[in-house]
Amino acid sequence: MREAMAGRDGETLRQIYTEEVLPGFASKGMEPAVEAYLATPLDRFGNLFLDHRIAVIAQNHARKCDRRFAALRNWIGADAHPMPRLWAVLMCAGGEQA
Repeated sequence: MREAMAGRDGETLRQIYTEEVLPGFASKGMEPAVEAYLATPLDRFGNLFLDHRIAVIAQNHARKCDRRFAALRNWIGADAHPMPRLWAVLMCAGGEQA
């Protein structure tokens, strides 16, 4: 996971956090709290002393996507802020239908 986070995949994840997830929370007045929250997994995935395997993280991927991404979209409202990449991940994982 560390290698993925150091490359293009990590940059894409950071962009999704910045451009799609953070604005959703900001629309609910929670921007400061979520900035710290989002930094936690990024720090963990890049930690040289932790060996996160993608195969382990990917277990139950569809369920995790539905529980997290669909719940976020439903909470902030489907029309509140565009989240095209986050929603594409959810659809690819077989989650909630648009």
